[in-house]
Amino acid sequence: MDATEISPVTTLEIDRIERWNVFKRLQELSIPCQCTCGQPLQVRVETATAAIQVWSVIKQLTLPSVSSIEHLKRCWEKTYTQ
Repeated sequence: MDATEISPVTTLEIDRIERWNVFKRLQELSIPCQCTCGQPLQVRVETATAAIQVWSVIKQLTLPSVSSIEHLKRCWEKTYTQ
């Protein structure tokens, strides 16, 4: 990417409590993002890996616990039945 190209900023409309959790995790992953009080989370997705990480973080933090537990159970069963 040369200096004239700018990665697009994606605006994420998620619950305000989850927004701060997502923001914190994305910062830990060194994904450029900005979150100010009362505003949606803005994320700069610069690579395919970053896009997958953003998707994964949002999924992990916004899915109901029951969905995550069921997913883990299916993975566990699949691993040991093959």
